[in-house]
Amino acid sequence: MRAKIQWDLLHAKGLTNEEARVAAKAGLNDPEQMYWWTEAWQKGERVEGDTYVLLRVGTHDLLE
Repeated sequence: MRAKIQWDLLHAKGLTNEEARVAAKAGLNDPEQMYWWTEAWQKGERVEGDTYVLLRVGTHDLLE
């Protein structure tokens, strides 16, 4: 699961709450960090990442 998410971060989707619980129970992720793997959390991470990129990239009137 992690390898697939890390392979294509742009198109990766988070887990449902039930999938996150099953993954934690199977030892695939830390139960205390189960929230991080959910689609709701990942959607917020993508929005924050997009905002960061927009703030870093801007127009410049003068190039030196």
